[in-house]
Amino acid sequence: MFRNHIEGVPIACEVCGYLTMDAHKRGVGGICPVCFWEDDELHKNPDEPCDGANGGLSINQAKANYRKYDAVEKRLVKHVRRPYPEEMPSEQS
Repeated sequence: MFRNHIEGVPIACEVCGYLTMDAHKRGVGGICPVCFWEDDELHKNPDEPCDGANGGLSINQAKANYRKYDAVEKRLVKHVRRPYPEEMPSEQS
């Protein structure tokens, strides 16, 4: 059982890639506990900043920040955690 997926099927976060998001709640504001990305339906283009839940960050900006800070923004580092073993993405394509 996945620790934060009581109801749904885990899918990869668009930013960190770990299996922390619930497929049944896609686009309705789930927050990734590993990088603090909020999954909202407004982000369509990964290069385009969006005024939605993620404060004007594009997906690609958030990915770059995650590589640098381990969170989508430096100020959010205190809210994130390391991924659990069961949240690691599969090596299979």
